[in-house]
Amino acid sequence: MSHTLNEVEQEYSSHLPDTKKIGEYLVEHDACSSEQLSSALQRQKEFKEKGYNILLGSLLVDATEISKSELAYFIKLQDMERLGSSPLFVHLEKDVVADVFEKSTTKNFSHGEIIFQQNDASDNVNVILSGAVALTHRSIQGVEIEIAVMRSGESFGDMSVLSESPRTVTARAMEQCKLICIPAEIYKKLYHTCIQFSKAAIKKWSGMVFDGKVSSQAYQDLHYHELLSKKETLPCFYLTGGSRQADSLRQMFANAAASENPILLQGVNGSQKNRAAQQIHDSKFGSSAPFIVFSTENIPAFISSSLFENIDSNFDLELTQLGALFGYNVSQFTSLGHAPWQGFIKLAHGGTLVIENIDKLEAKVQRLLAEYIKTGRFISLDKNKPTHAHTRLIATATDDLAITRELYDCFVTEQIQLPPLSKRKKDIVDIVTQLIKEFSRENNKTISGIDQEAMNMIVAYDWPGDFQELESVIFRAVNLSSESVLTQDEIFIDKAPISGKVAFNLLNIKLIRNCFVSPFYPKVLQLFVTFNFLLIILLGLFGAASPDANISLLLVWANWEPLLLLSCLVLARIWCSFCPIGFIAGFFMKIPLNRLRVNHKYFSLGFMLSGVGMMLIFWSQETFAMLDNPASTSIFLMLILSCAIVFALFFEDRIWCRFVCPLGQMVAIFSRTSIIEVRSNNTYCRNGCQSYECFSGRGDLAGCSMAKGPFAMATNHDCVLCGNCMKVCTNESVRLNLRPPGWELWNAKTADIAAVILVPAIWGTQLFRGVLQTISIDRLVESIGSRGGANALVGMTALLAAYVFSYAGSVMLRMLKGVAIREDTSETVYVLAMLPLIYANEIALRLPPLLNQAADFFIILSNQFGYDFPKIAFRLDLESIQILQVVLIVAGLFIAIFVTDRLIKPIKNKMSPLKRIIYLPLFIVAIISFYLL
Repeated sequence: MSHTLNEVEQEYSSHLPDTKKIGEYLVEHDACSSEQLSSALQRQKEFKEKGYNILLGSLLVDATEISKSELAYFIKLQDMERLGSSPLFVHLEKDVVADVFEKSTTKNFSHGEIIFQQNDASDNVNVILSGAVALTHRSIQGVEIEIAVMRSGESFGDMSVLSESPRTVTARAMEQCKLICIPAEIYKKLYHTCIQFSKAAIKKWSGMVFDGKVSSQAYQDLHYHELLSKKETLPCFYLTGGSRQADSLRQMFANAAASENPILLQGVNGSQKNRAAQQIHDSKFGSSAPFIVFSTENIPAFISSSLFENIDSNFDLELTQLGALFGYNVSQFTSLGHAPWQGFIKLAHGGTLVIENIDKLEAKVQRLLAEYIKTGRFISLDKNKPTHAHTRLIATATDDLAITRELYDCFVTEQIQLPPLSKRKKDIVDIVTQLIKEFSRENNKTISGIDQEAMNMIVAYDWPGDFQELESVIFRAVNLSSESVLTQDEIFIDKAPISGKVAFNLLNIKLIRNCFVSPFYPKVLQLFVTFNFLLIILLGLFGAASPDANISLLLVWANWEPLLLLSCLVLARIWCSFCPIGFIAGFFMKIPLNRLRVNHKYFSLGFMLSGVGMMLIFWSQETFAMLDNPASTSIFLMLILSCAIVFALFFEDRIWCRFVCPLGQMVAIFSRTSIIEVRSNNTYCRNGCQSYECFSGRGDLAGCSMAKGPFAMATNHDCVLCGNCMKVCTNESVRLNLRPPGWELWNAKTADIAAVILVPAIWGTQLFRGVLQTISIDRLVESIGSRGGANALVGMTALLAAYVFSYAGSVMLRMLKGVAIREDTSETVYVLAMLPLIYANEIALRLPPLLNQAADFFIILSNQFGYDFPKIAFRLDLESIQILQVVLIVAGLFIAIFVTDRLIKPIKNKMSPLKRIIYLPLFIVAIISFYLL
């Protein structure tokens, strides 16, 4: 949108305050100085005294204080901020407002000019930036009725756009006006995808009614009907499929449509009962009859706010429900003056009223509703005479139905139980096929189907969120796919991120957001760390062979490794985002080769390889004396790098970093205890986002480096905080939450395969290291004939013992199932209960090199380069370190017990001492850890 100088002059021709406002705006944005503004205002005053109306912008341009292009830019910036401060847009993100502004048109209207006329096509919604607009309606008899007067900041024309009907009013400028004209498609997309926006739109409309701005009852009723009608665009997938259940449902729906009786639909949450109700409605009445949905728990604000400022008692709720269903008329029932409402039953006359969660109606409301069903008559709150309405009622409820006997009898002849997807496995293939077809059509894609492996995943899942969850998964898959067939890579059926915790989005802090969205993150850190990584390898290979004269050993084992593990608590898995091994392997990923795609069912094999790799690393450290041998350490680092490069050359999708890398998987497991997490606004991602660019990327910006996407993040294990999703998400849906440490441990309902495999594996490596430091194995070495073989035998025994203890805890947890364990919780969560103790023990094992040996940094540096560096050192004696180690393990034990308590939620006064055996494996782990320090 470009502005000419004429447009600038038109905007500021009416009032000095407006003129002064643009001047202040220019000063605030450093476009001109206060002195320049004062001078321009003084010149403007002099011209006015002489009878000339010269605008401030023209004077500033003429004085070369500001250029025409700069003035036009700041006018545009101010217009955008005015749009963002309007009631409809004030709660939206700035990027969203800017996007709407860029896709809209700015128009100026003079006094008396027609903006649009009654019966014109509804092609846009108008927001007033300045001036006033009168809305009038011409009745059939030709009488002109004033509907409303709209002023700066208000919007009009939205009702006819939402209802996709011609203009019902004529809009005329009452004075010089400037409008933002938002295209209908943009407005409707915002209304249907952004909850805050739709709430603001409805609140604005109801406020106009109750403030007396809208005086035509016919006009109100028309738009109330359109706003409250919640018809779905997708068909009723309950009727899809060839099973006996699907055939039975089709017959029941047909019988219900032919009947005049009210209907009760029961099913689990997410079972799309409203869509089933719409199917019955369309079969009986067609698409033109009213179809209104009334939620007993979410009564529209324009009704509840008109009756009570706050609903704080059952009586208030009862009166509000009565008013919503049966209506009210006179001002004694409103706090905002005369504002009639005819009620949902009357509004749906000749059609269908769906009452969601009918069991949430108050008892008196249920009795009066039963009376209406029997007689066809009802009485509004303020009337004595009954009102007639012929409205078909369809009630919905979950399986736990609790209503009065009188109301239940009204629905006894027409009840339909909607079976959950978990009991309709035979129909899932047909339903998924139909969903793909519908979503492909909506998104202008040509996806013909889904491969067998992906379908097997879908059929195997029990879909606790029922149809709503399935539709969300398929919708996302269709949007993500760039092929003609959906594959496993597009099917995300992980559990939704845990909600309900106290969390603060760190991205609200500008400095942190700027860091993650910067094009230099994490590239600068990757280059810096990679340089040091290669330097360490060179020092190890070509530097002094003595550990007292080669700094590479200290940097790897006394600095990098301990600090890396400590960082997991504060920064989660962020190390992996600038890991030099992954960074170097990334260059080999860019070589165009025909790489292998790994089937999802083999991902668990990657975790097994990772667990074995952990033991191999610690076996190598002991067998080849890496802690004292710089060359061995460098060769070790080069071997890990070589493995990463091989995987980069032969496999797609960073398989090494995601599933195999032993160090990366150890960091990933410990990051679950972290105080930060990357998650998303799950509600928006499921219902509002259509591009999922956080997963697939946009243009030159890459998507999720772990092929997951924040919308599917349920654990820190899969996120390396690379920042890609934050850069590419235009809706700022990504969140970097500060949370209670370890929140995801005690809120998990089951442990994923990575935790089940890797947590015991890590403890096995701890047992291995502790045994070798505490107990002499010289006799075993003599018996086997090699230290490497003896170390391998100790390592395998340690791993076996770790898995036995883990399994023992799971068995004990299974014994308590049905007594104290939370519903649907798997016994595998016991490995999550062990994790805080395992993490504490790992840090304890790293304290001696960090707090004692690391103090030799400058001494070794001096030996290596033959230069006397200052002997600056902070060294903690081994006795003090051992005390810290004990404190850490005790703290880890208490946290593990706390996590166990939260997972099983025991009833303290009902648990026998025998049942407290559930803590025994934790105490055994702690005692062994103490002994092996």
